[in-house]
Amino acid sequence: MEIRPDAFTRHLSGSLKFAYLLAGDEPLLVLEASDQLRSAARAAGFIERHVFDVNSGLDWADVRYEAQAMGLFASQKLIELRLSSGKIDAEGTELIASWCKDPPEGILLLVICPEWKKDLERAAWVRAINDVGAQLIFWPLKREELPPWLVRRAAASGLKLEQDAAAELADRVEGNLLAAKQELDGLTLLAAAKVQAGATAAAASYISAADVEEFVADGARFNSASVADAALLGDAERAVRVLRALALEGEETFMILSTLVRQIELVYELSGAKASGGMAAVARLYPMRGVWPARQKLYERALARAPLVDWQKRVAESAAVDQTVKGRRAGDPWLALERLVLRVALSPEKAAHFAAF
Repeated sequence: MEIRPDAFTRHLSGSLKFAYLLAGDEPLLVLEASDQLRSAARAAGFIERHVFDVNSGLDWADVRYEAQAMGLFASQKLIELRLSSGKIDAEGTELIASWCKDPPEGILLLVICPEWKKDLERAAWVRAINDVGAQLIFWPLKREELPPWLVRRAAASGLKLEQDAAAELADRVEGNLLAAKQELDGLTLLAAAKVQAGATAAAASYISAADVEEFVADGARFNSASVADAALLGDAERAVRVLRALALEGEETFMILSTLVRQIELVYELSGAKASGGMAAVARLYPMRGVWPARQKLYERALARAPLVDWQKRVAESAAVDQTVKGRRAGDPWLALERLVLRVALSPEKAAHFAAF
């Protein structure tokens, strides 16, 4: 069975299942859910805990032994398997499947996976866990989901984060929830310092956008994908801000351009499908190109912003920028790249104001 993240705390207040799979690309949320489960397991009598890193050097016989050897003072154990990827070899798969078919007495199994892809749902070990246990998957927060998440997270720490402050903080952490937690922890200390200085608890807990601007460091997790995603969404200001930050960090123009070109070519293909068969044709193409529902909004924004002929121009322009980046064509690589980003992000009418070359 699958448990929604917002229902996990309630689930743990009842009887625990034999096996749990906690997975996703949000390290903070996976870590916190793992801590919750460990705490619930201890309260239920699973005092011993044995952790195994699943890699090529793991001897599954050691894992099997721990399920059979009862301790002197604790009859129940938590066996924790930490995966480095979503893959488990044949021996490990067989062991998990046999355990789930006939769960060892006094054992609770926790499998932690730092990534998740839809095709993992078909893996035999995942299906086995779901037969007798539960999985909890954490998908990356969408950009519009981050400010409300920050508001709720701040409230849990006794802070009242105003909407503008949440938006400002979201811009600064760029989806990095670990960084967001650190910044909220810092703002909690700021509130405590205000109380010591004589402010009321209510006044000290109120966090404004000005507080965020003054006390929160810009810890944005920028990468080449951030530039491409912002451009596809039509957020030209953010796309350029991220691009310039990467320039200051010494990122290679070639890496950014490569990511952007792949996205431009995909939108061009999707636009062609739309022109011939409408959005139904686009929907059929998504799974063939590995575009999962969480990312379809980006492409739909881009498709609505410009017709096929404009995406054909972007493909041609990206080839010219590639020549500039490689030094085979005169011009400033960063300026050429920025102009291409703007032409991707803006409507055809506005894009025309930015010369491609």
